[in-house]
Amino acid sequence: MKKLIKIVGSSFNEIKDLRKNGNLWFKIFKEEGILREGMKILDYGAGLGRLSVPFSEMAKVVATDPNEKMVEYLESVGIEAYKRKDCRMLKQKDFDFILSAYVFQHIPLELTQRITRQMAKFSNKLYFTFPTYEMFEKLGRDIPINYDRPKEKDEDELNEFGTHDFGSIILNEKELKILFDKSDWNTRTIKQVTDKIENLFEISK
Repeated sequence: MKKLIKIVGSSFNEIKDLRKNGNLWFKIFKEEGILREGMKILDYGAGLGRLSVPFSEMAKVVATDPNEKMVEYLESVGIEAYKRKDCRMLKQKDFDFILSAYVFQHIPLELTQRITRQMAKFSNKLYFTFPTYEMFEKLGRDIPINYDRPKEKDEDELNEFGTHDFGSIILNEKELKILFDKSDWNTRTIKQVTDKIENLFEISK
């Protein structure tokens, strides 16, 4: 379990740490009026249910993750979960919104673009995180070396999506539209949701 926890968040040591962070998101989404009783939500790249578990208190949550052990855990805590690398095989549609937290920065840009195109078929609203230059400047942090170049092609270092690339690319906030290239999302609607969660953005169709 500790290995799985480190995959979904290097700063977390135990499930309770993950739950604490997820409960903060839950509180903010309620306060902002985003999350309402009875909604239907897709949590893409759900991991160990950081968001799926607390959000399921008010909404019907469908979760996906490419890691089989993550999916097994999600199912063990009562979340409807599926092993998926993208959204092509999802049967349910018409979600009130889609969540994708701390996912897109860990997969290549081309795959992110493909996934966001697919997402537009399932909802009119997406909430996503993505690290930007502005975030690192605000926090006074150096950009992690993994964002400057891909990992060496070591078969033991394939990420959960079966690729060697650790991440996409670091962007300015104005450049986030590249993530939605050739999709039905309206890139003019991209905006930061709150200062309480680093680099949480929303986009609409």
